[in-house]
Amino acid sequence: MKKIVLFLMIFGATAVSAARSHDISVLSFPYSVRALAAGHTFDPQGRTFTGNPFGSEMNYATFSSSFLPEGIHVHYFSLSYGNFITDLISYHWGSIEGRDEWGNLTGEYRAYDTAVSAGYRREWGAFRLFGSLRYLGRVAGPERTNFLIPSLSAGWAENGLCGGASLNMMDGKKRFNLYGGGFRGDFGATLRWESVPAGSSFHGGLSWKAAEFFTLMSGWNDGAWTAGMALSSTPFILEYALQLNDGDLMANLFSLSYEF
Repeated sequence: MKKIVLFLMIFGATAVSAARSHDISVLSFPYSVRALAAGHTFDPQGRTFTGNPFGSEMNYATFSSSFLPEGIHVHYFSLSYGNFITDLISYHWGSIEGRDEWGNLTGEYRAYDTAVSAGYRREWGAFRLFGSLRYLGRVAGPERTNFLIPSLSAGWAENGLCGGASLNMMDGKKRFNLYGGGFRGDFGATLRWESVPAGSSFHGGLSWKAAEFFTLMSGWNDGAWTAGMALSSTPFILEYALQLNDGDLMANLFSLSYEF
């Protein structure tokens, strides 16, 4: 009987696995430059809404591409209009090897996921509530699986402070996050604590609005240093972030947003 041996890649504090059909960590991938740059915390402007209780008040469209070692790359597109949000995600996890019971190589396959979701958000003063449902289709060589992923998040933001929580469920596994942040003048700090079946992790980062059109971000993510920048020229926002671990480049993330 042939067995498929699937290789995992550790990205920051999150094990991003295309192989494990029960791995909820796929939800932790930072599609947002601001989230990754600030220690893999969250995007306070809410243009990527996966588990993020802090939604943008603007209508917007945003696209991001992430490039990691081993041929892994992720493309993300989200669109927000009024109270409704949708996104489309394409995960390419590189190649996997098929081996028989004696360990002999029998083939090489591509592993990828495709996900689409729809969500609805409401605001009552400083309080925000958001819910979404995502469909994810996974292909890992000859194996094909499908998932429905519900998500619920709530947050509060007022007077330069914010806090919130989110809950995702995937195939019976839960992912819980607590968020917090503070902003004063041109400086900000963001914090996130995450709990998944494999364990918990803590993330933190800082941001500095150096000019009206230019913001710098940096953070520390499980022993890895993160940094990024954002260039804004209404209605466009161009962003870039990277993550380094012991001097090795672990991730590049580019993003372009349009507000309308």
